[in-house]
Amino acid sequence: MSYRPGTDPAQFTGIHLEGNPKSLTLTATDRWRMATTVIPWTPTVDTFEMLVPAELLNVAVKAPGGDHEELSLTTAGGHMFGVASPTCSITGRILVVEFVQWRRVIDSAAP
Repeated sequence: MSYRPGTDPAQFTGIHLEGNPKSLTLTATDRWRMATTVIPWTPTVDTFEMLVPAELLNVAVKAPGGDHEELSLTTAGGHMFGVASPTCSITGRILVVEFVQWRRVIDSAAP
């Protein structure tokens, strides 16, 4: 991956999480490709947005437990992020960098 002046490489190693009362949207990019998915969830806050290290979520989904195990997402002080299941928990730092305006990118690529 090449670094383009004016961009922060951290945005390419993170997953953007965006929560609302009905769903959780996860978006990631490596500059050339972009992927996004929306999953249902039960929030405890109305809305939020954060960029978390992709490796943290990668480790969380590989943690022991069943495929249908319920996960909890937490934040602390606006700088820490955690994923917890009944059998384990993982914490890490939130990436403090602006993520690409991905909805504009998707809309401009549509035929």
